[in-house]
Parts: sequence; structure tokens; C-alpha cells
Amino acid sequence: MFTKARNKQELVDETRYTARKKLGLTVSDGLVNYIINSRSNRIREAIENKVPRIIIPGIGSFKIKQGKNRFDIKKGREYYVKKMRLDNLRNMSPKFVTEFKVVGDGA
Repeated sequence: MFTKARNKQELVDETRYTARKKLGLTVSDGLVNYIINSRSNRIREAIENKVPRIIIPGIGSFKIKQGKNRFDIKKGREYYVKKMRLDNLRNMSPKFVTEFKVVGDGA
């Protein structure tokens, strides 16, 4: 992924900004750091290319809040994130998520 960031903080800010502008996602500090530190390229390329589906395999689940609705993220399911705000992610610990897998072509 092409990035203009010169240090870690700029990378964090750029990742959060890209997620917000391209997909309407609001992500927590922990998730941004997890994206950057682990399998960052696939998720960030997907955000840049507006791929709307993300598979989150892993142990346990975490909650997503969208308006009045709450969703439980469960192992190995596909979730459409294009219109969803991920603003309830501080309940999630990176140890519960093994990797982010991006699927689909955004069509």
C-alpha cells in the first residue's frame, strides 16, 4: 500500500482517516494498531478499494453498533461493513481475532 506516513502515529492517523472516508468506518485505537501491526495490507487495500466484505475468523466475538442495532461478530462469517460504523470496538481485544480476511471484489 502506498502511504505518505513518516512515522507510526501518522500511519495510525492515515489508516483511521482512510477507513472513515472510504467506508464510513470509525475504528478504535486498538483495532487501528492491530490492522497496522499484523496483516495490514489486505485490510487497508480493501478499505482503499472500497471492498465491502470482511471475514473475521477467530475465537470469540465482538459487538458492532449501527444505529439502534447491535451485531455480534462471530467466527468465520462475512460482514458487510460499507455502511456500518464500527464504533463499539473497544470491547474487542486483538487476542480474540486471529486475522482479517478480505473477500469479494466490492461488486
